[in-house]
Amino acid sequence: MARPLKEGLDYFPLNTDFEDDDKVAIIEAEYGNTGYALIVRLLCRIYRNGYYYQWSEKEQILFKKRINVDINEVNVIINDCCKWGFFDKGMFEKFSILTSYGIQKRFIEATHRRTEVKINKKYSLFNLQELRKYKNVLLVNDNDETVEDFGRNTPLKKPESEKPDPQEYSNQKSLDKKQENFLGDKEDVTYKDVVHFWEQNGFGGMTPYASQQLEQWMDDFGQGEAVILKALQIAVENNVRKLRYVIGTLRTWSNAKCRDYQAILAFQKEQETRGASNKNGGKNKKVDWDKLDKEISEDEPPFFEGV
Repeated sequence: MARPLKEGLDYFPLNTDFEDDDKVAIIEAEYGNTGYALIVRLLCRIYRNGYYYQWSEKEQILFKKRINVDINEVNVIINDCCKWGFFDKGMFEKFSILTSYGIQKRFIEATHRRTEVKINKKYSLFNLQELRKYKNVLLVNDNDETVEDFGRNTPLKKPESEKPDPQEYSNQKSLDKKQENFLGDKEDVTYKDVVHFWEQNGFGGMTPYASQQLEQWMDDFGQGEAVILKALQIAVENNVRKLRYVIGTLRTWSNAKCRDYQAILAFQKEQETRGASNKNGGKNKKVDWDKLDKEISEDEPPFFEGV
């Protein structure tokens, strides 16, 4: 089973020059440390929730209880935050939510490895052209139904009464096969591609542990998603669809000082050339499963042993 979709963030970036931003500085100048602390607390609430925070009567009562500050003073500071552009004034007045273009952009960029990131269309401060570059973003309505996926997840459909064009059918079939197998070298890869390949090529469901392991290895390489996908391809080609085999491949590349996707392609080509030259003079080296199991046993919980 794939990992559950997460709504908010566990942490968010706060630049060291945050307090020098004019929109922050003016609130701090007017309200002192109370204003500054309130902004940081509200940002924590927003990013924990996702990309906005509903500021209804319920949230105001709970917020007042936690920070022990007069709610009228809090609302005065929030109104000034909207006035000076720290929060979007239109969104606050229309929907009673605290958000901004910058908040939404940082949230989307922080979640680029998630399979899907849903943004309510009526709360979005992006234009459609901007959102097209974020390959995992879906615009949804209040019922959580997708209203815009930018063509990435929408299959081509024909009315039942209309027969498909043979050439178009052939082209779509080739595209579907390419998307399913990813057997070519592909640099423009997202985490969604990795999960799709994993689940469609016999590795089983993407467990939280497997996801955590793969994400950690992604951070060790440039173009990390493409590197992981390449390791999965090699596992499929060798008919060993196991997490430990994939980790063994990644560790080999790391030990060989391959730091990015292009270096890995060069390394693999060199290995294939060397293997071809030795084909008649020796036997293929077998994977030492006992040794590989021992190397990763400290990281992998026993109940995932069969992954």
